[in-house]
Amino acid sequence: MKTKVASNELRRTLIVNGLGPALVIVLLYVILIWQFAKVRSEADAVTHTVLVQEGVSQMDSLLANAAAGLHGYRLAGRPEFLRSFTQSQARVDAIAASIEDLVADNPSQSAAIRKIRSLVPHWYHNADLSMRVSSPSAATIRLMLSADGAPMLDEIHGRLRAMHDQEGHILRARQKRLGRSNSLAMTLGAVAILLVLGFFALFSLRQFRILNRHFQQNLRDLRRQKSELLEMTCSLAASNQLLERRVLERTEELQAASEKYRQLADSDGLSGIPNRRIFDEFLNREWSRCAHQGTPLSLIMLDIDFFKDFNDTYGHQAGDDCLRQVARALEGQARRPSDLVARYGGEEFGVILSDTDAAGAERIAERLREQIEGLAIPHAGSRNAPCVTMSLGVATLVPSPGTGPSQVVARADQALYQAKQEGRNRVCVLQPGGLSV
Repeated sequence: MKTKVASNELRRTLIVNGLGPALVIVLLYVILIWQFAKVRSEADAVTHTVLVQEGVSQMDSLLANAAAGLHGYRLAGRPEFLRSFTQSQARVDAIAASIEDLVADNPSQSAAIRKIRSLVPHWYHNADLSMRVSSPSAATIRLMLSADGAPMLDEIHGRLRAMHDQEGHILRARQKRLGRSNSLAMTLGAVAILLVLGFFALFSLRQFRILNRHFQQNLRDLRRQKSELLEMTCSLAASNQLLERRVLERTEELQAASEKYRQLADSDGLSGIPNRRIFDEFLNREWSRCAHQGTPLSLIMLDIDFFKDFNDTYGHQAGDDCLRQVARALEGQARRPSDLVARYGGEEFGVILSDTDAAGAERIAERLREQIEGLAIPHAGSRNAPCVTMSLGVATLVPSPGTGPSQVVARADQALYQAKQEGRNRVCVLQPGGLSV
């Protein structure tokens, strides 16, 4: 709760005290962005001016080389001197066109380069005419000297130098503006950084003060709580010992109850022997084991003869007592850990005999029949004996792929049904080729 209060106080401090500086910083950064755009524009202008100067210098150099080549050709008559003259015109015109594009925003410089571009073709034309005259006379030489365009070339050189000087003045002015813009941008950037750092430093200081105040309060609360906890520790120690004893006693009771409930869940409530759920689980488990080992599994299904008549004659309470006596007698005959006697339902029981062939299962079934008959439980309602008897069906299978526990149950039920049909109080074994009694 106190941490939430401190957070709310920090949030209010940031909103109230930080809104003004934040707006100033945003405005300053907007001005800084505008100034950097201006610096970039000035830098582009300086670059254009430098390119114009370089182009003017190249034109002046090309025209001078062309004039020198012309004079050399006249004096020596060698073609290499003429090559520089003939190749320079196209280059001079291309450079002049690029210069005109660069100075398009400057009317005076644009007019100057257009004038130079108009003079250059005339000079090349006159110089070309002067070279076509062969064996000139003295008068002709004078005409050639005037026709080769020397005055026109001087005019072109003069205009180029004037244009170069003008671009130099423009370049220096733009460099000064660029320097001032750079200085202003750097100053604004430094101021913006300092303001940001100052704002965060101020906010951090306020945050530290708030947190420190809450820390001191929490420290006082912790000291008070420590003394209270020390007082509670003494009383808790005694309570803890008592609680441990009670927990131990309760754990023992729960373990005993859990074991009891487990036995109740696994046992039939009336007879006390394993119920149908345990029967199914045990049969599935033993079926898988015998399938893995390749050994036979036998099942005996048992049913008390005329049990409904017993209940009708002696009552349901006597019927329950009879079921309990039968269950105890059957369970006493399950002598191996792999054998299980369970109540299958109603007056029907099941005996699972693992690793037991048909002959062994038949002997055990006969012993069980004799055991029940030997109890001599009176049964006046029976139509084949004066006491309680049982009919038993025996089935034996060796588990294999494609078979399941339900098959041995079905076969044992079939044998049990046959035992009842043949007069009860007998054992029937289901063989692969048929039934045997």
